[in-house]
Amino acid sequence: MEIKLILWLLLGLFLAFTLTRISAIALHDSNNYNSDKTKNLEKIKTPTALLRSIFERDIHHIHLGIILLIIVGVLIYLDYINPLSLFLLGISVSWILDQFFPLINLGNYFSIEMTLISFLLHLIMAITLLILSFLKFAN
Repeated sequence: MEIKLILWLLLGLFLAFTLTRISAIALHDSNNYNSDKTKNLEKIKTPTALLRSIFERDIHHIHLGIILLIIVGVLIYLDYINPLSLFLLGISVSWILDQFFPLINLGNYFSIEMTLISFLLHLIMAITLLILSFLKFAN
């Protein structure tokens, strides 16, 4: 895969991380949200809150990331590899990485520690991709 396509993937990865974190923190109704559906008085401000109200299930961006990953995976399998497909791949991976640890109850999504862990996971992913692409081009 050429470096230009890797850069599109990285752009999707970090743009999704930045926009997701900013919007989640800015729009989350922390005063009224409760994971107990009977006590949840959350005002709809975020896309996940809207999905929760529609489907009456706790849907997070990790779930959307998995769905997008499956769609993009099929496209890539069908050899539809271009900047858009890799940009979308970056978004899907970012949504999964961003919420993995909070979803398995290893911390509060909105804490600074979870933000730093998520950023480190994104950084590890980016460095790994860059190393692999440079090794491939070196051969």
